[in-house]
Amino acid sequence: MSDKIIASDGRLSKIQSDKLFAMLDTIIPASEDDRLPSAGEMPFVEYLERQEPDYFEILIFLIEALDDEFVSADYDTRYDSLQEVSRKDQSRFNGLIRHVYTSYYENDRIMEAIGVQPGPPFPRGNTIEAGDLSLLDSVMSKPRSYRKGG
Repeated sequence: MSDKIIASDGRLSKIQSDKLFAMLDTIIPASEDDRLPSAGEMPFVEYLERQEPDYFEILIFLIEALDDEFVSADYDTRYDSLQEVSRKDQSRFNGLIRHVYTSYYENDRIMEAIGVQPGPPFPRGNTIEAGDLSLLDSVMSKPRSYRKGG
């Protein structure tokens, strides 16, 4: 595990970081041809720090549901352990899966590897001045088109 990949500002202990790395590798393992890296090779902690820092409490709860041997276990054993965690707390585990997939497939390296142009689909080269609300003039000049509720 690279400390640059699973960086933390102290929210996770060393064993928690190791368990997280093993969880991520189990949820999305590297492709057999090594074209696609595992989720453990992506900056997941940094993604959470940016997107949903309050999620760490749930993440730590899920990590702590795994024993310390999880880190050194083979893939099948780790998979079975995650299945058990999923059965016990499906809602929280589904949240983890959503965050893992989102962080993975938003990564430019992954997007390029699957043949998708990285970056936002708009403006694709169009420069938009920050705070320029004149772009909304055509919309704002139209009459209101909603119906009042009954």
